[in-house]
Amino acid sequence: MKFSLLIPLGLFIVSNSLAAVDLFSMINPTKFETLSPNESQKTKDFIAIITDMQNRKSVKDGKMSRAFHAKSHGCLKGEFKVLENIPKQLQHGIFQQPGKNYDVLARFSNGVGFIQSDSKGDVKGFALKISNVPGEKLLNLPGNDSNSNIQDFTMTNNPTPLADNVDDFVKLGMALDKGLFHGVVFLLQNLKVAAVVVEIVYGRKIKTLVNESFWSGSPYLLGPNQAVKWNVTPCKIITPAQKFTNNENYLSLDLQDHLNNNDLCYNFNVQLQKDPTKQPIEKHLTEWKESETPSINIAQVVFASVNNKDNLSRDAECEATSFNPWNGIKDHQPLGNMNRARGQIYLNSFLNRDNFNNRK
Repeated sequence: MKFSLLIPLGLFIVSNSLAAVDLFSMINPTKFETLSPNESQKTKDFIAIITDMQNRKSVKDGKMSRAFHAKSHGCLKGEFKVLENIPKQLQHGIFQQPGKNYDVLARFSNGVGFIQSDSKGDVKGFALKISNVPGEKLLNLPGNDSNSNIQDFTMTNNPTPLADNVDDFVKLGMALDKGLFHGVVFLLQNLKVAAVVVEIVYGRKIKTLVNESFWSGSPYLLGPNQAVKWNVTPCKIITPAQKFTNNENYLSLDLQDHLNNNDLCYNFNVQLQKDPTKQPIEKHLTEWKESETPSINIAQVVFASVNNKDNLSRDAECEATSFNPWNGIKDHQPLGNMNRARGQIYLNSFLNRDNFNNRK
C-alpha cells in the first residue's frame, strides 16, 4: 500500500507551492467548532508534503494537474433545482427560494493526483459549482469572479474522510512515507482508518457513476443555527450498459453513453445534526447514520442530455476551474478541522497549478 496512493485518497476524501493567501487568517470559526492546538501550523506542514507530491507526480507534457482528483470522468452543465416543498426551517442560503433554479457546472473525477485506469481502487469525486447564489459571500478566493456569488459543493462516494482529524491524517501520511512497515503498524493501531482504506482500495469496483451516491463527509452550516451534512443520490437506479468494461476510461465512456440519450438526475439531500455526540463536528470518522438523522431531499441536480452530448469536450472548462468548499456564502460555511484544512490545501493546489501552467 503506497503513500503516494493513500495520501491523495485520504485528502480527497478529507481533501502547490504554499498559497499566497492564508485561508486560516480569513476564517471566523462558528459556535459549533473547536480548533485543535497548532492546527494552522500542522496544516501548513501537511501542505508541504502535498506540494512536493504535486510537483513530482502531477506534471505531464509540461502541464501540471490537480494534486488530487487529477483525472476527469466528465464535465457537465445542468440545473440545481430547489424543491417547491422544502421545509421552512431549511430555507436558508441557496435554499431560501423554493422552486428556484440555478445554473451548475459539475465535475466527476477520480481521487488520486495522477492518471490511472478506472478499475484501480480509488474514491470517486463529484464537485458542483452553482452560479448567482443569493447571500453574503464567505471569502474572496483566487480563481473566482469577485463580483458574483457562487456556491461549491465537493463530495466523494464515501460517507466519511480517512481520519478523524487533520492531525491523525498527517501522522498516517508520515508513517506511510517512512515505508510500508510503518504504514501497516499505524493502520493496525488505527483500525477505523484501516477499514476505510480497505473499503476504498479493495472493497468495490464502480461500474457506473450514474448509480453512485456521494457525501460531503464533513459538516456545513445551513443558516446560522443548524449544522448539516450534504449528500446526493441517484433519482433512479439504472442497469449499467457495461459496453466499455475493458477500457481504462470506462467510467467517462459509460457516462457519455448514458447522456447521449438520457438526462441524468440526482437528489440533493441534507442530514441535520440532532445530537452533537452522535453527529460530531470535529470527529470526521463518525458517520452520521441515516437511522439517527435521515436524509431530507431538498433539491435536484439535473443534467439534460441535450446540453451534455459531448461533455468530454468541455473538460478544459472544468480543468481551469477551482472547486473549493470555501467558495460559497456564509449560510453554508464549512465546519470542522478537515474542512478548514481542505480549503487551504485545495487553494494551494490551485495556485501551484495555475502558477506552473501560466508561467512565462
